[in-house]
Amino acid sequence: MIRTFPLFLLLFTAFYSTAQNPLFSQYQLAPSNVNPAWTAASPDWWVIAHYRHQNFDGGYTFQSSQLTVTRPLLQGKRRYGGVGISVLDDNTGESGWYHFQRLGASLAHDIKLSRQQRLSLGFQTQYQIKRISTENIRTGSQYRFGQGFDPALASGENMNDLQTSYFSLGTGALWYAVDRHQATTFYAGISWLDLNRPDESFFGDAQPLPSTLSLQSGFRAYQKNRFTLFPELLLLHQAGVSILNIGSRLSYELRNAFSANKSAPQVDFITRYTLNRSLALALQWHQPTYTLGVSFDTGASSHRANPLQNAFEVVLAWHQSVSPKSKTKKKRLKKRKSHRQDRSTKNTNLAIPKLTYLPPVSFTDSVGDVSNMNPVVPLSSDDLRGRIETSTLDLFIEFSFNQTSVRAESESSLQAIARFLRQNPNLAVTITGHTDNVGNQEDNYQLSTARANAVRQLLLDYQVDFQRIRVEGKGEEEPLYPNTDEVLRAKNRRVEISFSPL
Repeated sequence: MIRTFPLFLLLFTAFYSTAQNPLFSQYQLAPSNVNPAWTAASPDWWVIAHYRHQNFDGGYTFQSSQLTVTRPLLQGKRRYGGVGISVLDDNTGESGWYHFQRLGASLAHDIKLSRQQRLSLGFQTQYQIKRISTENIRTGSQYRFGQGFDPALASGENMNDLQTSYFSLGTGALWYAVDRHQATTFYAGISWLDLNRPDESFFGDAQPLPSTLSLQSGFRAYQKNRFTLFPELLLLHQAGVSILNIGSRLSYELRNAFSANKSAPQVDFITRYTLNRSLALALQWHQPTYTLGVSFDTGASSHRANPLQNAFEVVLAWHQSVSPKSKTKKKRLKKRKSHRQDRSTKNTNLAIPKLTYLPPVSFTDSVGDVSNMNPVVPLSSDDLRGRIETSTLDLFIEFSFNQTSVRAESESSLQAIARFLRQNPNLAVTITGHTDNVGNQEDNYQLSTARANAVRQLLLDYQVDFQRIRVEGKGEEEPLYPNTDEVLRAKNRRVEISFSPL
């Protein structure tokens, strides 16, 4: 009979820890724990390292470490899915009583429902190992009256370490919406984990693992200036027990403190309350290529079934957008051949298709009548070189209303500009985005920067060195024409390209 070590409590704690797995305080950075459909919901590479330290009643602790890698799948410029892998190690620290390890892989397909709404369908499989060490277990056969327990005595039990392993399956669906900057404005998901109910018994008798049903939802409830409020909800149901986690994410953008050619850093203040279990506070710092987050949980219930005292959690994530590849190998070889020809014909005449030069316009001009505007003047190759040499050239790429995508008719012009820059390595280029005056001023600033970055990305795709490109956004501050009607506003929705010596 086991007397000093409550094995039943340890087994309960192991189950509790497993149930807590999806409830990382920063669970949006642990997508495979919540819903495999999240794997396809981002256009970026993600490498996420997660660590959590939990203290429980009785003086024992749990330490959880997880590494997650996800990557979007692209067909041309279209994102159609994502893949991910995750590795988890969960143990009771120095005591070594309990050890849980998991290796998982996920695959998701992303379906575009409309310009702003998408549906992701995900599937995952996981290989899991659980171990319980009996090294410190003592039985009545080892007890000596007046002396206590003597580990040198026979225990009278078969005390081999306990271990079990199994495969589990999971699936999920996620419906979400994004704004024009690809930021999530709403999501609702459902997932079913361990749906095959694998046998997790340590002793050979059938003991199916309970399946977990999960519901997730969140929406952008408020946005003004640099602040955004995003309430979220997570509901888990396992083995007849429901766990409700409610909270919110308050974001603050630090745009003005950084150069306009970079994405603005952001700070998130996160609060989460797990009903009758815990209260968590988290702080996350988001940069264009990395995210750092820390959180602290404290027990928020006197219920005996909730042994959690407190927990500390830290997460570090690296993320970067994936550039679309050329559609065929033949196209890549053709581009390389064209590049070699460009270098060998550096001093030959360069044709610039569909490029235009707009002479400066004074606001005192009679611009109410479109016929009185200064005309768009096509540029010859000689004019291009001459104006670059005298620093008097500005080229313009126009955009549709509220759009950041470069029009197809402008891509050939950008190819010609890229060719010219490769032939003239002593030149740098500045890309400046502009908008009309429709909409919020802060939104227009972001829109203008996104337009400039779209042009920059195409020049990078056309093999222009990134160190020669400068990007900035002006928003609605510098219109070419008064924003008095749609025709004039359309002329203000543009990107200006100017050249200067390195």
